[in-house]
Order: sequence, then structure tokens, then C-alpha cells
Amino acid sequence: MKKILIFIPNLQGGGAEKVAINLSNILAKDKCIVYLMYLKKNGFNIKNLNKNINFIYLNKERLLFAIFSIIDFLLKNKKNLNIISFLNAPNFVFCFIKFLFRLKNINLTITIHNSMSDSYKNSNLKGKIIIYLLKHFNSFADKIICVSKYVKKDLITNWKLNNKNIFTIYNPAINKKEIKSLSKKKNLFLKKIKSNNLKIILSVGRLTKQKNYELLINAFYEIKKVTHNTILVILGTGELKESLNELVQKKGLKKNVIFMGFQKNPYNFIKHSDLIVLSSDWEGLPTILIEALYLKKKIVSTNCNGGCSEVLANGKYGYLVPMNDVNRLKDKILFALNNKSKKIDRKYLYNFMDKFALKKYKSVIFRN
Repeated sequence: MKKILIFIPNLQGGGAEKVAINLSNILAKDKCIVYLMYLKKNGFNIKNLNKNINFIYLNKERLLFAIFSIIDFLLKNKKNLNIISFLNAPNFVFCFIKFLFRLKNINLTITIHNSMSDSYKNSNLKGKIIIYLLKHFNSFADKIICVSKYVKKDLITNWKLNNKNIFTIYNPAINKKEIKSLSKKKNLFLKKIKSNNLKIILSVGRLTKQKNYELLINAFYEIKKVTHNTILVILGTGELKESLNELVQKKGLKKNVIFMGFQKNPYNFIKHSDLIVLSSDWEGLPTILIEALYLKKKIVSTNCNGGCSEVLANGKYGYLVPMNDVNRLKDKILFALNNKSKKIDRKYLYNFMDKFALKKYKSVIFRN
């Protein structure tokens, strides 16, 4: 029986966290011995996860404080252990530990969820140092999994990494049973909005520089000059919450832009919205777009660096607009709201199904 350690700092958050949880579930169902290691609970309810997962809660605020606990686990369980690490800082830590202790029996797979070039360019000093160190220690990873072709191309072209051990696997974003079940649950908040004949524009993602909510709010401000029957709902938390609220106040949109924070069930928000909008400056592979496609929603997205155009098949399944262009974003949102959604080939979505991703992950992780 295969033994797998999956490491993610938090269980509650963005796309990488969701992928780590989905992967843990499907590997546990596949009769693998799965350890899910994490630093903080953040209120996440593990009762909803597969009962066969072995949870390792380190109860640390920062990764730095957890390193000795991680080393202790690896030294005790190093025989035939497969590791899947998520996010740049943990990726570096596991590469460094494998180098330091010469852990040749450990099969390490690191996952890259955003373009390293875009991440480096937009990171603070700490983030830049982590990416720099990861560049020099990534050779101690046995495999590197990128979430999109764009992310893989960036690693090879701009960071000169060896193509031999780099693979592209789309995120296991679609769990049909889960999405169908949760999307059917009542959403009284959106129902109340709908009762006032308002069209709902939804955006989902952390409140960070990457997601460029400032662009979306400014575009929505222009939309309100044209029509009064729309409302913007944003799901997510992050360090820009205060400044974005100030922008909303400044634009006089307090009653029209609603920040709902993190939602354990985003699917009944997606299901009952009229349009999904992504305004990011860069992406790896945006899970929200995949979920929106599965739920047959209209989509407008910036054609930013990363996987947006890959998910939307270069605009076949959603509308792509240039980055940082308020008027183009405004015009396309208005157009999408007043026109039918694009038809989606359901077979295309198989690329993002959890079962398909499981096959690909297993073929890469367990490859000699």
C-alpha cells in the first residue's frame, strides 16, 4: 500500500488548499495511506473529509516553527514515503530537508500553483528570497507538478529548470457529487437579492494584489452609471480587505458591493449568480473558472498571465478581456449579462475531474 504525505500550511484558503484537500480525499479513497499535515486549522471542519486520512496538526503559527516537527516525522517515516508539497515556502523546506539529511528513500513531488516569474515580480523581499532559494534547491525534488502549461513553460524558459521531471496536471477541481450536492443548498442571502430583481455579479478569491479587485470595483462603478439592477458579491478574505472597503466607500458603492468573506460552500453562490468575473493580474489555474464552467455560468475574465485562457479554451467558453482595462471589462460584463452563456462541451471538463487528476498524479508520483 502506497504511503503519501500531503503538506499544506492551512486547510482553509484558496485554490492550492482546495486541491490539497481534494487530492487527500481521492487518494484515501484509492486505498493509499494518506497523511495530511498542516500548521493551522483556521476553523476548518475535518469531519467532512475522508475518514481514512491521517491528520497531522502541527499547531504552529509559522512554517519556520514547524520545521523540527516535520523533520522528526520524515526521519521516523522515511521508508518508501511519497511527499506532495504545496506552495513555495513548503516546497523549499522539503527540498532543503531532503538535501540536508540525504533522504534518498523519500520520493518528493513539489507543486507549483502560479507562474514563478509573476510571483517573483510581485512578491515582497521575503517572497523573493523563498523563490530564489527554491530555484537553487528544486533539483532535490524528484518531480515538479505545474497546474497549467503556462506555469510549466515559465519554469523551463525563464528559470532554466530541467524539463525531464516537470509535468503539467490540471487541478482536481471538479468533484461531481460534492458540487451537485452543495450547489443545491438554499442560499437565502442571494434569494433575497434576486427578489429585488437584481442581477448578481460574483467574484471569488483572496483579497490580494494578485486578484486586482480594485480593477473590478472601478469597472463596477462604471457599470452602475449605465444600469442600477446589478450587485457585486465578493467571496474571500485577505490583507487588502480594509483598503478595498475604503475604495467601495469612496465610490459610493457601499450598498452595491458586498464582501462575504470566506464561504465553506461557494457553490450555491456560484449556482445562483448571473455572472462570474475574475479580474486577476496573474493566475496559475483558477479553480473558480473551472467550477463556474461545470455549473454552466457565464464568465468574464482578464486574459492575464497564467491558466485563464487555458481553462476558457482561448475564449471559447468565456469572455477574455485585456488586463487593467476598466472600460473593456465594464463593456464585456454588460454584454455578458445581457446575452446567453456560451455552450460548453461537457467532455472538455473531464480534464479537471478529480478522477482524471488522480490517474495523472499517481502516474507521476509513483514513476521511478
